[in-house]
Amino acid sequence: MFQRFSLLSIFFFLALFLIVDQVNSAPHKQAACEMRLFKTLNTLCNHSGDAEVLQETAMRCCRTNCVLTEMMTACTLDDNSI
Repeated sequence: MFQRFSLLSIFFFLALFLIVDQVNSAPHKQAACEMRLFKTLNTLCNHSGDAEVLQETAMRCCRTNCVLTEMMTACTLDDNSI
């Protein structure tokens, strides 16, 4: 009985740790996604797009999973057309 209880408690604490770890790492994953996508967009646009527009597009696309054509339209937009 004691072995079963200790195994169950170990499983519970492990699951709790993994959940808390995922919650705390979410902002870091979002920031990493934004940085990678911004660099990719900047390269795809041959560094000719407006940096603010590309950054906003990267932020939006990391939240909502944009398609490539939607991302590429950011290359032709400038800050005043938003």
